[in-house]
Amino acid sequence: MDYLFVLCIITILVIVATLLFDFFIPRTGTKRKRKSVYDGSILGLKIAIGLSIFIGIMSPFIVYSFGDSNEQNAIVQYIGTIIGSVISVCGAVLAVIITLKKQKEKQDDEQRIIKKLKLKSLYSHINVYLMDNNFMSMDTKRLMDESLIYNYSRDFLELHAHVFKELAETSEKLFDIFDKDFTDEFKVCLHVLRYEKAKSTMFMAQLINIYSIFKDDLTKKVIGEDLENCYEYTALQVFHVLESHFQSKLRLFNEEISNVLDEL
Repeated sequence: MDYLFVLCIITILVIVATLLFDFFIPRTGTKRKRKSVYDGSILGLKIAIGLSIFIGIMSPFIVYSFGDSNEQNAIVQYIGTIIGSVISVCGAVLAVIITLKKQKEKQDDEQRIIKKLKLKSLYSHINVYLMDNNFMSMDTKRLMDESLIYNYSRDFLELHAHVFKELAETSEKLFDIFDKDFTDEFKVCLHVLRYEKAKSTMFMAQLINIYSIFKDDLTKKVIGEDLENCYEYTALQVFHVLESHFQSKLRLFNEEISNVLDEL
């Protein structure tokens, strides 16, 4: 009797350990399972099943310890019926929840793949923009065009719209970073395009200096003048300011995209 009791205890421990194994001990060579809203329910149901099995195995020993009669037999059968019902219900609910969890994980995987592909495409798109709009790689004809600053501003606004569209569907974090980092550049491009019909080649410093990019060290390095005493900016100077900031900031932003891709 004692030997059978010990064997039952060992069996129960093995069952409980098996039920909890996936939650507390990661498998060798694999990543820990992703957490989900279903994990708590699954764990609770597994514990309920494990406890039911424990009670189902131990109850006969406890009941029959008081004697062996028809009354004891009826109690054991009654307990067995209840335990069987509990295990059946918990097992059915557990199966449904596990199915839902797998479906959710599959959907998450599909969304992750789509997000990764879109971010890779955006990364490449920005790289192409950087190469095509780099001052050192632009041909003489384009640089000498009187509409250079207007075409350059329009190209950035198109890029800005494209990046916003892609990030709105993929990454709120990157969306916020891009929006914050390129607010001034966006506004300067809009300001410049207001003068496109007039084909203005000069821009009042008083109106442009309200944007922080015309006050930073990069602009001072590019223009090489005393910005506080500057009355007007030429179209070429505005172009150089925008180009230098685009090249610098977009490369840093692509690094942010790369970091997010590494996390996926």
